[in-house]
Amino acid sequence: MSIKNLRIICLFAILLLFGCSESGHYVSDKDFIEISREYSPNKEKVILVYNYDTGAFGYSRAFTAILDANNLENNLLPNNLPDKYYNAKWLDNNTVETEINIISDLREGLSIDYKKVQIENVTVIPKLVDTTEDGRLKIEDRIESPDGKLELIAYRYAFNNERALLQISIIGKGTELPRIGNYFIGTDSSDYVFNAEWKTDNEIQFETNSQYGNDAKYYFVKNRPPIKYTLNIDDNKYKSKYVWKKEAGIFPVKQN
Repeated sequence: MSIKNLRIICLFAILLLFGCSESGHYVSDKDFIEISREYSPNKEKVILVYNYDTGAFGYSRAFTAILDANNLENNLLPNNLPDKYYNAKWLDNNTVETEINIISDLREGLSIDYKKVQIENVTVIPKLVDTTEDGRLKIEDRIESPDGKLELIAYRYAFNNERALLQISIIGKGTELPRIGNYFIGTDSSDYVFNAEWKTDNEIQFETNSQYGNDAKYYFVKNRPPIKYTLNIDDNKYKSKYVWKKEAGIFPVKQN
C-alpha cells in the first residue's frame, strides 16, 4: 500500500471517529444522534448536544452547539462551542455558562486562560472547574526515599466515600503537600499506577498492569520534579486492580 493511500485511509478513520465530514454537521445526517436540547427562557435559542454513531468505532465525542431555534437544519459546525467547553446552561436569553475542567491543563502544564465567546449573538462564559476542590483529603500512601530526604505521597480528594482521581506528589520530607499533584494525576476511570518503590534516591518504579500500563505515561505531570520513573507491568499482583489503595490507614500530612 502506498503512503498516499495510507494517509487517505487514516484521514477517513479520523473523520469517522470524530463525526466530521467535509460538508459539516447536520441533524439530517444518517448517523447523527441528539443527546439533549435546552431552550433559552424565551424559546428563541437552543443548546443542542449531539454526537455520531461511528459504527465499529463506537461513538464520536459529544459536540455542543448554540442555535437559533428556527434554524436547526443549518450546518452546526460554525455554532459549536470550543473544545473543553462543556455542560452549557442558560443564565438568561443572551448568556450561557459552560464548565471547563482544568485538571488536564494542570497536568499538561498549559496556560489556563479561557475567554468569553460569542455564538449566535449569545455570550458564552467559561467557568473554571477543579473537580477536586471540595473533596476531603485522603492520603493513600507515603513512601520515603532511601536517603530520607524526599517522600512520594499518593492521595486523593474523596466525596461521600466515592473514589476520586489519584494524585501523586514528590516533596521534601516534612514540607507541605501541594493541593494538586506535582508528579502524577490520574482520572476518574482509573489510577493507572497501583504502587511504587524508590529504586534509588532519584528513581521510582511504579507498578501497573497490562490493561493500563501502556496509557499510564500520559498522566505524569509535564513539569514534574526531576525524579526519573519506570513502569513495571505485573499482572500476577495487579491484574484486576484499577485503584491504588493501601490498608495502612490515614497518614498525617501538612498541606498548603
